[in-house]
Amino acid sequence: MQLLYNNKRGTPGLDAPTTSINGFVPEVRYYLRKKEDLRKKPFVAAFVELYNLKIYPGMPEFNLNYTLNETNGDIISFGVLLGKNIAIGNHFLLDLFIGYKYKLIDGSKTYRNIDGSYFDVAFSDQGSGVRLGVNIGYSF
Repeated sequence: MQLLYNNKRGTPGLDAPTTSINGFVPEVRYYLRKKEDLRKKPFVAAFVELYNLKIYPGMPEFNLNYTLNETNGDIISFGVLLGKNIAIGNHFLLDLFIGYKYKLIDGSKTYRNIDGSYFDVAFSDQGSGVRLGVNIGYSF
């Protein structure tokens, strides 16, 4: 088992929106090939991603009556991974994985009216995607 904490924040350009994602990823792994060293084993894993999303607009999206002020949401993704540990020397480890995930988003967008008042619009979305990555580890 492992529990990851992710904190991502980025602005891809000068006038682009700033996106902030914070959350946890619990994961359970089952290692195959019982006689092989753990540092060389393939694995199958199940995971859940639990994130909070905030988006602050860059260049305002103007409308005659209102502008987008902020987007907030909760993201829940779940899926499966296939991966392999690769030993590098006596202490280092590469952890390679790829898998499928299904994502559910529930949130709201806050708009500012021309008169200075605010209003919220709820939204939800869903979709599938890929989770892949490379981790580098050190064993003591």
